Formats: sequence, C-alpha cells, structure tokens
Amino acid sequence: MIIFVLLMILLFLLGIIGDERGVASMFTFLGNIVVFFVSLVAIFRTGNVYAVTFVAIMGFLLLTLFAQNGFNKKTISAFSAIIVILSIVGIFSVILIKASSMAGFGDMYIYDEEVAFLENKIGISAQSLLVASILIGILGAITDTALSVSSTMYEVYKHNPALDAGELNRSGKHVGWDILGTTFSTLVFAEIGQGFFIWLIFAKNKYTFISLINSKSFLQQTFLIIMASLGSLLIIPLTSRITAKILTSKK
Repeated sequence: MIIFVLLMILLFLLGIIGDERGVASMFTFLGNIVVFFVSLVAIFRTGNVYAVTFVAIMGFLLLTLFAQNGFNKKTISAFSAIIVILSIVGIFSVILIKASSMAGFGDMYIYDEEVAFLENKIGISAQSLLVASILIGILGAITDTALSVSSTMYEVYKHNPALDAGELNRSGKHVGWDILGTTFSTLVFAEIGQGFFIWLIFAKNKYTFISLINSKSFLQQTFLIIMASLGSLLIIPLTSRITAKILTSKK
C-alpha cells in the first residue's frame, strides 16, 4: 500500500512539475516497467536469453529515446552509439564470464530470507543471465550520457552552424568528460546502496578482506561496475563523433 501511494505521488509530481515532458516521462516509466516484466516472462517461456534481451533493449530505447524525445538527429546519434557500445560490452562480457566461470547465485544471497528457500535451478544458463543483467544494468547510464552529449552538441551547432565536424567533435568530448565523473559516482553508489545491508552482515561476521574480494558476490558487483564504467567512457567519443558527422552532413 505504501509503495502504491508513493508511486501515485511520483506520477502526480511528474505531471505537475514536468509539464508535457513530465507526462511523457511518466508514460515512458510505465512502459519500461511493462517491457521489463514481459521480457522476464519471455525468457522463461523461450529460454533464449540473448534474443529476448535484445528485443527488450530495443523496447527500452524506443520508449526512452524516440517516444520521449522524438525521432531526430540527436536521438539517432545517441541510438547508434548505444547499439555499438552495447555490442562491444556484450561480447567482452561473454568472453570474460566464460573464462572466469563467473555466474549464478553469489554468497550475498544466502542471507536473503526469501531467496534462501527458493529453488535456484531454473534451467537457464546463469552466464547468459549475467550478461543480460549487465547489458540492461548499464543501459540507463550510457543512454543518459549519449543523449546528454548529442543534445548539447545539437544546441552548440544550432547556434554556431559554421563549426566543422572536427570542432563540433571536440566540443562534444569536452561535455562528455565533464559529466563522466558524476556518471562513475552514480554507478558506484547505486551498487553500494543495493548491497548495503549485505555488506554490513559481511562486516558483522568478520569477513576478512581477502575473503571478501574472493567472494562471488563481490566479483560480480565489481565486474558490473567496471563494465558500466567502461561503457560510459567509450560512449562519449563515439557519440560525439557520430553526432558531429550527422549534424554537419549535407544530406
């Protein structure tokens, strides 16, 4: 009941404070929730994690980029860069996860009062699920970074149409470097907050530092942060270059 009330307050404030964009954000938020739960059902019914994840990501981007911000040069540039970076991160993740056998329930989850009594053999590759969680987990960060860079470059070019692709590209990179630090901090604090109580339990049970860094939970969370940070870093030069080419193109 409390969650429902808070959700209603959030949606109400989005409509009041955000005006038209707030209403668009509200429908985008609800649409993303629907896409997420549909993708969960599709994964268990089909067993094809990668195909369902690809379709889900396309749905997220369709709602977040095009439905909310329109089909224009800014969103096309951001979309192109996001797809390339997700492909790179996905391939890299598959290789590293298979090489390290890093997947499945970590030791963090043995303290979860619900997970401890559930059957964890679901008949789906844990490695493919970990790759899917990484791609979906980093999607928000790289989408925000890509759209911020492309939107800023669009405004710069709009007021300075004499700029060539090289000058515009440098402007986009400078914008990206400015927001890179806050993006990294957001990713780190999000992961810390997610497992905060579990880390306290680890501390109370006097886990040594060596035991902690060798635990599967720590390895998976750290891997996710590194891959998300890598994606957020690579998205900046790629988005700035693509956006500069698209904006200065005569066609």
